[in-house]
Amino acid sequence: MVDALQGLIAPRGVPRPIIDALHHEVAQILKLPEVRERLAAEGGVAVGSTPDEFAAYLRSEIAKWAKVVQASGARAE
Repeated sequence: MVDALQGLIAPRGVPRPIIDALHHEVAQILKLPEVRERLAAEGGVAVGSTPDEFAAYLRSEIAKWAKVVQASGARAE
């Protein structure tokens, strides 16, 4: 199964307090009923994972799809 996702990614070296503050604000926004309703109307679900959970998810997806690309023989042109 393939999921479409959206998330915020900061450049390497951004101080953790800034990452945590951004996460807090976005998590609060994702709890708003109007935001949840809008996402649901478009087939989406607000997850609001932690920065560490999102990073782990991205690492696992990169590893998974790297294997698929390698097995397919596809090459970037």
